[in-house]
Amino acid sequence: MKEQINDRGYRFYPSLPENTRPGHLVDFMKGRSKRIGMEYLTYSDIADVYYVNVVREGTTGARIKEFIDAGMLYVFTNTN
Repeated sequence: MKEQINDRGYRFYPSLPENTRPGHLVDFMKGRSKRIGMEYLTYSDIADVYYVNVVREGTTGARIKEFIDAGMLYVFTNTN
C-alpha cells in the first residue's frame, strides 16, 4: 500500500500498511529524549484512512497516549 496525499496536502494510507503494528509509549522515546522526526499513523474514523504524523518538539506524551489508549495509533516496524 502506497502513501497518498489528499487535496489539503495531508499524507495518508487508505488502509493500514503491512509494516505497522499498534504503537506504545516506549516507541516514541530514545533514552530520555523524544524521537523527533519519527513518523507514525493515526486512524481517522471520519475519513476512514490512516494519517501520517511526525513527532515534533511540541508533541506531548499525553496526546500520544490518548491515541494509543483509543487503539488508533500505529508505528512502522521498518522503513523499507
